Amino acid sequence: MEINIEYTRGISKITATVNDPAGQDLDEYAFYLMRKSGELQPVKVAVGWYSTQRSYCFKLPIIKGHYYTICFKKASANSEQSRVISDHIYVDDFPDYKIPSKVYVYANEREFFNTREFHDGTHYVTLDSATLSFKIVNKKTETCFVSLAAAAKRDGTSDPIFTGVGLSKQIESSSILVSDPSVHADPALTLGWYAGNKNCELQLDLPRYINHILCALNAVRTILFGSSGGGFATLFYSTRITNAIALAVNPQTSIARFHAHLVWDYMKSCFNVNKSKEPLDSVLSKYRVQYSLVPVFERLGFMPKVVYLQNRSDWHYEEHLMYFLKSIGVNIQSEPQNVELYSDSLYTIVGRTWGDGHVPPPKELIVDLIRELEGDPTYWAGQGFVQNKEQIIKVVSGCKIEVENDR
Repeated sequence: MEINIEYTRGISKITATVNDPAGQDLDEYAFYLMRKSGELQPVKVAVGWYSTQRSYCFKLPIIKGHYYTICFKKASANSEQSRVISDHIYVDDFPDYKIPSKVYVYANEREFFNTREFHDGTHYVTLDSATLSFKIVNKKTETCFVSLAAAAKRDGTSDPIFTGVGLSKQIESSSILVSDPSVHADPALTLGWYAGNKNCELQLDLPRYINHILCALNAVRTILFGSSGGGFATLFYSTRITNAIALAVNPQTSIARFHAHLVWDYMKSCFNVNKSKEPLDSVLSKYRVQYSLVPVFERLGFMPKVVYLQNRSDWHYEEHLMYFLKSIGVNIQSEPQNVELYSDSLYTIVGRTWGDGHVPPPKELIVDLIRELEGDPTYWAGQGFVQNKEQIIKVVSGCKIEVENDR
């Protein structure tokens, strides 16, 4: 059995074909596309799962390097498994297959930080141990919308995953959509909380990249947005991103309090740690993952500006919102209703008609809140949340009436 790899210059795909004269009709084959860069360990870029097809076509990522494929065979007759590895090809001529003027590749960190102007498009920063990906739209506004992705459905490819494309088209602000490099690197991983991996201390490094883009865009105010796992990242990075207001939807406030199997999937993918009986908070701490927002906010010494949206029927209400409020010392006199303001800088918006479970609010509400924030710089002032509470209540109430009337 042998495998051939085909790449035609100017076409953004790699085709792997296995030649197996002894193969049977019911034998199954799986294909991995791998990338090797320097002395680093190979990275699995994409996967074609087991089938009887002896050929698989991969979409080529826009990252230069040596590529090769591995074919795994499951023989139908005796259940034996075997594998074969192709030759390497080197891909570096990006202009042949990128979309003109829409994709920008930085060979290293220095090249990125030497850039003083970012054009609209997707920007890839090739680091020794990771690839950072940003989708930028520059509308030349003083406020910038920054979006972090929630859990993603995977299709076997490792294209960067961006959330907020639709939102960015409905608002006035410039936008930066950020892909999680851990999810980008593993085609099977669905969620990484932007918490980094064994090769990338993202929680320390990512703010430098986002703040550099914000500076180049001449943005002086930031709306940081994310939902669920992206909501955790939104709250975490709100303490590190320049002049940010966090807009978090049904967020986790502690990774260790989320679904254990998804956290173990993350630990296996990002740190090669197998599931064990050790408590998740202990495991995460051992690998220097800042998994809980409580100590992050306590160390800060003050409450950053946060708009926290939570569905009342979601288990996140008790396990994450109420746990978080009590843990940071918020004096809760009664159950949060509709819109509440705590510590002069934390709005909680609790929805009771959004749907059952881990369901976000109507998109209209998110758009209206972003438009309200971007249209009034006073929200960023010291007492801005106090002064504008009635306006936030109007925005939430207005959307609620509109949604109910549509039903």
